[in-house]
Amino acid sequence: MALDKYTSDQIKAEIGKLADEGRATLRPSDVLTRLRELGSPIGAWNIRAEFTRLTRAGFLEFDEETAYWRVK
Repeated sequence: MALDKYTSDQIKAEIGKLADEGRATLRPSDVLTRLRELGSPIGAWNIRAEFTRLTRAGFLEFDEETAYWRVK
């Protein structure tokens, strides 16, 4: 299931904000929590799918040993 551009952009923006705040590593649950706090909840599986898409696009890097992502 493809996400609409607005949702994809929203997830990517929150990843960027978390990274700008000094978060070296991220998990989809970090974005999920942030969006819920902002009153813009998105389903966990949608966020996880977007992490996969952003990894394939080269925006994120997945560390298999720690199961965390980081912004490239």
